[in-house]
Amino acid sequence: MKKLMIILVISLGIAGCQKEFLEVKRDVTQEVPTSLDDFDLLLDNLTVFNHGSGYVMSSIATEEFQLSQLAFDQLGRPDEQRLYLWLDENYVGSECMDWNYPYQRILYCNIILEGLATLNPDLENKNTFDRIKGETLFHRANAEFMLSQQFAAAFGDTENSQFGIPLIHNVDPTLISKRSTVEETYSAIEKNLLEASLLLPEESDSRFAPSKTASLALLARFYLVKGNYAKALEFSEKALMAKGKLINYSELNAAQDFSFGIRGNNNPEIIFYDCTHAALAMYRERYRVNEALISMYGNGDLRKNILFRQEEDGGYSYKGSYTGNPILFTGLATDELYFIAAESAVRLGDVESCLGYMNEFLKSRFSPGIYQPATNLSQSEALEFVLWERRKSLLNRGLRWSDIRRLTYLENQTFSLRREMRGEVHELKGRDKRLILLAPDNVIERSDVIQVPR
Repeated sequence: MKKLMIILVISLGIAGCQKEFLEVKRDVTQEVPTSLDDFDLLLDNLTVFNHGSGYVMSSIATEEFQLSQLAFDQLGRPDEQRLYLWLDENYVGSECMDWNYPYQRILYCNIILEGLATLNPDLENKNTFDRIKGETLFHRANAEFMLSQQFAAAFGDTENSQFGIPLIHNVDPTLISKRSTVEETYSAIEKNLLEASLLLPEESDSRFAPSKTASLALLARFYLVKGNYAKALEFSEKALMAKGKLINYSELNAAQDFSFGIRGNNNPEIIFYDCTHAALAMYRERYRVNEALISMYGNGDLRKNILFRQEEDGGYSYKGSYTGNPILFTGLATDELYFIAAESAVRLGDVESCLGYMNEFLKSRFSPGIYQPATNLSQSEALEFVLWERRKSLLNRGLRWSDIRRLTYLENQTFSLRREMRGEVHELKGRDKRLILLAPDNVIERSDVIQVPR
């Protein structure tokens, strides 16, 4: 445990983004983790690697939920209020956890990778060495990917391609960070994930530790965001071959306070467990699911009662997180893979395969005998069908913001988000630079990271 003290000190410095931390010189007399057991202990820190994923801000900024005037006024978080209305100054002096937590993960990963580079594993511990390196590369890629979906320009946004994220691949706190390009950001993520997929075991003993299947699932998500549908289809199908089981919603108890097991217990769809930190705007007693979204669920569609609960005011709150509590699940799961495979297939012209994936998935979400398989759809009709059902199934996963960005810049779809507060209308539409969230003020002040212009 003494060897981990330097990790804790560094992590607290990163989380607070304090100037004093940046001025601390590394003391070579401090003990640092050096063995495979040490590195395993770091990777077992669920608070770091499985909690605090960086999708809260984008979840607040999407149209999946709404706040009443009273709930908005009582929020008590100016940063969340301004995000909700897409105002420019997002932070108002508060810390940005969606930035801090992923970079904390990256710091842990860099410490482990630098330590691994000093070891020369023998045949006896080669498998352990490879697994630890694979897990670490996965975690770093996952953290960089979530940062890229909020603080970097969208892939395909050629006007702002210089706004990637800072790629920090060392543990020296005296080095001054700066942005990479979007291309450099995505190349780094891809490289780490591909290498991780070669090193990780096929399956993990725990849903909290990445496996080869998890790396394939994240690669499928990654390639979908890039618009590389052939690769997205390839990796989603590979992941589904390893883990394709779906929950039959007709076997769940819709009367339960939360529909799924706590922290993913007994949930066969979870491939890798990850979740957000708490946000006041997302508390059940405060927010309500967008009324337009609720109206999408028809007769026999079990998702309405499994994912939502009607409150006394007539609105609906969300109870369908795979965390089994109010915190949002943002990990990797089988249901998402069905949608990636279906969308990729139809965009490549294979409508039959697309509908095969959709019908297999949807029959698990409807009352027995109610769902009528979709047939005889044109390519455009099938694509619309997939995107429509994706919204209804994968809400509050941190995916909607990425979808809006990729569909805007890669597929030329037009979005117009609108909110009204105190009689004033706020809109986000088109290729707005506000689709790139601002880097925290304290990062701009203490580094060479350039702020996204407004």
